[in-house]
Amino acid sequence: MADKTPEPDRHVDPRVPARAPRELQDAARRALPEGKVLSQAVVAFLHALVADPERALALLRDHWPPEKKGRPRTRSQGTPDE
Repeated sequence: MADKTPEPDRHVDPRVPARAPRELQDAARRALPEGKVLSQAVVAFLHALVADPERALALLRDHWPPEKKGRPRTRSQGTPDE
């Protein structure tokens, strides 16, 4: 019998759960050159980080978001059917 487990969405990586505020995303899109998209900019930065970590991290030094406090919410927290 064939396994009916659905394939994971190849566009979702649970190891990278970052979500930027919509306003920040919109401002970043406006800052990109014509024809470039935000996801390409993120991938380009990851390449830059791997190629030259000191330089890439120096660019981010003043832009890190504040660290979140406490434990992350689980999926079952706050659902109406509890």
